Amino acid sequence: VVRAGEWRTWPRTTPGVTVQLLADGRNQMDCHRFVLEPGASSEGAYRHEGEEFVYVLSGRVEFILDSDQFYDLGIGDSLYFESKRRHAWTNRHDGETVLLWVNTPPTF
Repeated sequence: VVRAGEWRTWPRTTPGVTVQLLADGRNQMDCHRFVLEPGASSEGAYRHEGEEFVYVLSGRVEFILDSDQFYDLGIGDSLYFESKRRHAWTNRHDGETVLLWVNTPPTF
């Protein structure tokens, strides 16, 4: 059990991005809460093995898959994709955006 607001935070590696752990331990999935400041991004496209699920809790985020598929996601929207697809994202919202993000297998 991880209580609300008691999330452990990964060391910040990308400007404007806070990653909080929603499940602790060695698991089959990475379950995270991403907090994106305005303008925060993945700083380019990347890919890896696995599958991902993203659900927008607040704000807006743009995802780009395979360099040519653009998705503008708002509150309540979700996106599921194979991680081997090139993917990038940006918080184009003028406020903070919060995402529920699940990866399998774990990538963090």
